[in-house]
Amino acid sequence: MALNNKFVTYTLILSAIAAVCPVAAQVENLRISEVDPATREVEVLNLGPAFSPATSHPFCHRFSYGNLITSNINFEQNGREIFNLIGLNVESSDLWIYTERPFNNADNIVQGLQYGRGDLGRAEIASMANKWSGIESYTPTPPMGMTLSWDGFGSSAFDWYVDETPSLGSADTSPFGTVPSSMAFPAGQQDFESLLLGDPITVIENWPVVDSSPAGAFTVRAVSDVLGDTIPRGTSTQWLRIHDGDAGDVENRFYGPTINAAVESNYSWRFFVAPEQAPPASGDNFPRYTIQHATTGFANAWGIEYRNDGIYLVVVGVGGVPAEALITTSTYPDDLGVWQDITLSVDFEAATVSAVIDDVPQVSLPIALDVSADSTAFRFCYRGEGVGNVGTFLLDDVSVAVIDTESVFSDGFEE
Repeated sequence: MALNNKFVTYTLILSAIAAVCPVAAQVENLRISEVDPATREVEVLNLGPAFSPATSHPFCHRFSYGNLITSNINFEQNGREIFNLIGLNVESSDLWIYTERPFNNADNIVQGLQYGRGDLGRAEIASMANKWSGIESYTPTPPMGMTLSWDGFGSSAFDWYVDETPSLGSADTSPFGTVPSSMAFPAGQQDFESLLLGDPITVIENWPVVDSSPAGAFTVRAVSDVLGDTIPRGTSTQWLRIHDGDAGDVENRFYGPTINAAVESNYSWRFFVAPEQAPPASGDNFPRYTIQHATTGFANAWGIEYRNDGIYLVVVGVGGVPAEALITTSTYPDDLGVWQDITLSVDFEAATVSAVIDDVPQVSLPIALDVSADSTAFRFCYRGEGVGNVGTFLLDDVSVAVIDTESVFSDGFEE
């Protein structure tokens, strides 16, 4: 979302603070939703019902309390207001919303953001308030022409990303970056540990993002574990968050490098996924993680699909007769944040695609390659396109390996 003139800009000073009054509970629903350090503009989003603050609530940045959210502001439900913060630092700063004084009281912190250097601000106080995860999780200063945006999943530093220029509805394939991919064939893995928190996926070589949504609706970026949880393999400390918030009929995809095998090989993809948002209860399309084989447009696609009632193995495109099979049922919100160990395997001799999730028994479906397909060129892909397709997932440790079809899946796991 870009800051623009449709919002009213308020420039306020601390001397206007009125005597502290009882704080309306709705103030806890406010979040800093975008910051443009170059213009010193801050957008505040109201996550709750419409309200006007019962009293003035101070902003604080770099130990300066020179700006306020005043009691004459009318926040609409899910509405946004723009504030111009006097003295906000362009290169690096900490930025907070407080309910009231004193400013060293963790109970008074509503939300905070830090960008630029990692040695600023009130990290200890914020940590006590469980509003900030620590100095190590600050948000990088945005490049010229970009702003910081909040995606709505928590209020810690790694819930922010650098907002690029809106694509205005046309597909925008992102350029490759500078962090090498360790993916290789016949065996290889990309664990994403080399990414800085908040970095967009575009810094990984050969992992493009195709984004047909307005800026901020579809994001893939590096995040970290705020609760101390670990995934089943137990060694990761950060992973990727795929956030697809566009329910329109658009094309949003994120995919790995094309794997080129010397000869046709049976193989498996293994990856870990944790849903952070319940999939749609109904719709024409649902979020998918697929294996794509190279035709003109990688049209052969087999993979897993997240629906509200469960996870399905699906055959789509021209990869065979369209089919689906339930792998495991889901119950939300119980399954939110639960890591799933997923293996998708292709057996060309048997002409099947199979899936195993954790220790759930194997599920298989028939496949049929297009006669023009190159079965030695393939890739891993998140597909989010079509009306109603929304979702937010954590993704980690994507790997590919050749498999022995006689010894695999004998007990639900690879041997």
